[in-house]
Amino acid sequence: MTPAPSDRSILDDEVFVLGQLSHPNIVSFVDLIEARHHKYIVMEYCEGGDLRSLISRAVVSKNRIAENKVCDIFTQILLALHHCHHSYQGDWTLLHRDIKPENVLFDANGRVKLADFGLSRILDGSQNCAVSLVGTKGYISPEALAGKPYDVKADMFSLGCLLYELCFLQCPGFGEVQRLLNGTHRLPSPYSLQLQQIAQALLKLMPSERPSTADLLSRRCVSQWLQMTGTSGMATDSIDIQRVNGKNDEREQRLQLREQNLKAKERVLAAREASVEAQLRRLAARASLSPPATGRTRAATKSPSPFQW
Repeated sequence: MTPAPSDRSILDDEVFVLGQLSHPNIVSFVDLIEARHHKYIVMEYCEGGDLRSLISRAVVSKNRIAENKVCDIFTQILLALHHCHHSYQGDWTLLHRDIKPENVLFDANGRVKLADFGLSRILDGSQNCAVSLVGTKGYISPEALAGKPYDVKADMFSLGCLLYELCFLQCPGFGEVQRLLNGTHRLPSPYSLQLQQIAQALLKLMPSERPSTADLLSRRCVSQWLQMTGTSGMATDSIDIQRVNGKNDEREQRLQLREQNLKAKERVLAAREASVEAQLRRLAARASLSPPATGRTRAATKSPSPFQW
């Protein structure tokens, strides 16, 4: 199956993506109903509300969300993102591009369901990055805001913003991110050092310095959280970290080989340019050394008259 065409509407894109995804932590697509020139998406009913409501209740009650609850929510979102980034249709990668509390739902049993794939983007083997600026202010990565190409690490930054908000009950600004990275701003005291370190890693300004979903899932503390929350079996069923790391290594090798080829071509072009410039300099030097033609010289080169003996 080929990726959704670029001219599809946002609704059609979301229907296409939801129809391909199948994961316990991603909201299920049920049907698409068309009636009177309108389209309606029928999705799994999540009667537990959304994460924004949970955060708002914590703000009103002035009680922070318990760490075990934070870890439970975080790891389930992480599992959903891992499925999007690494397990979606083999070699394809799906960027969610709008990770925020409003798009994290709960079913009747409290299980996390990642929703709203209307802004998602599929990257196939020929595409490594996206460039369009989409998302919600406060959760968009620095590289996307700067108009630079971005990849799955942009979703990881948004996940870091979400983790920060779960702990502080407010979305981080740029100043808070900077202070968190340099160590002058820490998560509130009830939360562990492991959460602090993960938040710092996810909010790195350089995308290459942020961990991937596979990196986080291989951490001991995250494995422990999965076991405590009863989702370790789910993680084992849907994740093959060695396979993912192998694919990442292959992609990295392909990128390095492509970069080496480009550099080799640049060196060839530079050598050609230098050769052309050297030829031009030699021609200019010859022109400057050649004496100008004079009337006397021209007369001397004429053939002798047949009457001159």
